[in-house]
Amino acid sequence: MDEPALIGSEVQGKRYQLVASDAEVLDVGSSIFFRNYKVGQIESAHFSVESLKMEYGIFIYSPYDTLITDNAIFWISSGIDFKLSTEGVEVSTGSLAKMIKGGISVDYPPTMPSGTAALENKTYALHKNFAMALEQRFDHFDYYLIEFEQSIRGLRAGAPIEYRGMRIGTIEQVPATGVSDDRPLYFQQNNTSVPVLVKIEYGRIYEDAQLAQTYWSENIDKWISSGLRASLKSGNLLTGAVYIELDFYPSAEVVSSNKTTIYPVLPSVPSGITALSEQVTSLLNKLNGLPLETTVKELEGALQQHRLLAMEMNQLVESINNNNITDKVGGNLTSLKDTLSQLTSSLKQFEQTMTQYQKGSGVMDQLSNTLEELESLSNRLKPISKGLNEQPNMLIFNKESGTDPLPRKK
Repeated sequence: MDEPALIGSEVQGKRYQLVASDAEVLDVGSSIFFRNYKVGQIESAHFSVESLKMEYGIFIYSPYDTLITDNAIFWISSGIDFKLSTEGVEVSTGSLAKMIKGGISVDYPPTMPSGTAALENKTYALHKNFAMALEQRFDHFDYYLIEFEQSIRGLRAGAPIEYRGMRIGTIEQVPATGVSDDRPLYFQQNNTSVPVLVKIEYGRIYEDAQLAQTYWSENIDKWISSGLRASLKSGNLLTGAVYIELDFYPSAEVVSSNKTTIYPVLPSVPSGITALSEQVTSLLNKLNGLPLETTVKELEGALQQHRLLAMEMNQLVESINNNNITDKVGGNLTSLKDTLSQLTSSLKQFEQTMTQYQKGSGVMDQLSNTLEELESLSNRLKPISKGLNEQPNMLIFNKESGTDPLPRKK
């Protein structure tokens, strides 16, 4: 017989179909593993000329057939898996049986429940490895075109698209091979950019892919107007691999929204060496625009004035030293100090004197008696003074009494 006989009907279990487009060819009889435990085997293997894909019929033994659910994923588990990407170098190995003969692994996506049991003869995709099996789960996506005005060296299909560290999509084609106006996308007139085709996978944004797509579609134009741009970032310095990152650049140039192409466009900004070169060019342009010649002349004039001022100060200091002004100032200060001391002593003496003339002291009593005697004497001298005014010779002759005035006759 060309092929081994199918598993007999007395063996309990269920049959399923696997389709592989780019996986290696496996032999009939190869084992199927669930977390390194054998749960079934390949019954048949055929290559379809119409679809150009490998088609496998598998049998899962009971009771392990209950492990096959609607969200189960299948991938080829060869002995050694070597992966070089933006994440680095990854090497994984399986059991000795897998290394010798290979096989198929089945499991559920991480952090997801097992789901409901699948119906018999359900068809699943067979992926080349576990990483690709996880990637193909996100079948709800939209294509976008990103045009870069710089080298895209190091960018590979399958590299991630991230938004501030969170993966939201995958690079599909580098460069994009679409055709617009009967020309390849990277040979358009009046356009020197290099286009890259990417997928925004909504299942990565939120577990409800339909809800995530609605949210994205309603806000993407507003985000672009607010500065959402794509840029190339280094993913691995050892391999030179790069990836695309989306972030907001408020100072980014405003892009036109009426640009037509076969895919919607996500605008980009330069990064890496290109961005550094633009910054250096901008700085040089600013330096060229500065009035350096005028500034240098003004600076030279200021320095010359400073030198003249320094010379004048030196001459003044020398003049002071030569004329012994310091000694004179010291003598004047000493004389002023003596004067202040004498003034202080005089003020103290005046204070003592004023204290002696306070009310109730002996000096004040004598002064009061003297003033009373002067007042009495003044009262006595008043008639004499009046008489002298009237008759100056009264001190020699007796004072004459005036005659009584006579009344006039009628």
